[in-house]
Amino acid sequence: MTLQIDTLPGASSAYITALQRKCHAVILFKMCLSACVLSAVLVGQVFARGSDHFDYFIFAQIYPTAVCQVDNRVTPDSCEIPNRTANWTIHGLWPTRRDGSYPRFCHSGKGRFRPDDLTPIENTLEVGWPNLFTGKSKTSLWPTRRDGSYPRFCHSGKGRFRPDDLTPIENTLEVGWPNLFTGKSKTSLWKHEWDKHGTCAASLPSTSGELNFFGVSLRLHEQYSVEDALQQGGIIASNDQTYHLMDINKAIQSALTNGHTIKVHCLKDRMSGTHLLADIRICVDKDFQPIDCYTKSSRFTRAAMPSYEQCPDEGIRYIPSASGVVDRQSSKEGVATDKQSFYKYHPTAPPAVGASGPKWTLFSVFQFLSRLLNPIKLLKF
Repeated sequence: MTLQIDTLPGASSAYITALQRKCHAVILFKMCLSACVLSAVLVGQVFARGSDHFDYFIFAQIYPTAVCQVDNRVTPDSCEIPNRTANWTIHGLWPTRRDGSYPRFCHSGKGRFRPDDLTPIENTLEVGWPNLFTGKSKTSLWPTRRDGSYPRFCHSGKGRFRPDDLTPIENTLEVGWPNLFTGKSKTSLWKHEWDKHGTCAASLPSTSGELNFFGVSLRLHEQYSVEDALQQGGIIASNDQTYHLMDINKAIQSALTNGHTIKVHCLKDRMSGTHLLADIRICVDKDFQPIDCYTKSSRFTRAAMPSYEQCPDEGIRYIPSASGVVDRQSSKEGVATDKQSFYKYHPTAPPAVGASGPKWTLFSVFQFLSRLLNPIKLLKF
């Protein structure tokens, strides 16, 4: 039933006109509200699809000696420090938002898969192009050459990782940003960091393209030398000394960030129960100047095993480095400044030439099987 305003009994024309105006205003308000809600939904969908918007960078550096010691506790011989590796190396340069979220895998243009674009034909695809295996995506159509070869992973523009573009800085990357895990190519970590984070930094001219992104990271590694800052602050690698978190923070903030807050993470040695200094993160703006690290962060590797965790207030160990030793052949050959001291305090360190490697125990076998069930590597972040 529809009520006609102009037929209301006893209503004056002025009253009816005023009532009509109010009704029109209410209808207009509802239309505007609906439009705003729809716009918000559409914007949310755009961001959900992988917007590359970010506010600042997290520049993370790791201590390979601690990483390999803890990782080799879980899976013997899984972590190896390559030749010429710096004492502190790059973990990543990560575009981050103030709310703690961060963009990921921002492949652009035709190189990015958008499943929502298939909505008009989705039902037909499910009939004629179904996935038959659980946990697997649908099959594909394969462009092929006459000689039987075929192109693969042809992401276009900034979304495609081209290792050849890094040739001018490859030697420096091997020193400052190495892959630590055996069975992986030296470019595997670079590819992962580019695909997940570098593609999202491409909206900034200074980090657009592989050479710029990795080149800036190397310059930051030199500018924000964690090793030098710790030494200046009296935080010296030691087999016996432990440190307070407050002193580590003070050393970095005084030397590198002009007092701006940082993030410090440890790795827990499961056998000794001690916390090893392993990861230090400095936050920089888009001009690469230090800023306070925001307290909110979703960048915690709880899915990885072993995983970074907040350092305790005291009792933090900064173990002697197995990196950067002159004329060493390989960390697997037990090279350290003082080999006997190194192996005495690092029972899972790579063995010296002619020595036997880490022993497989019931505990390590159990940890190895657990790793197989959750194969996310520590550096795959």
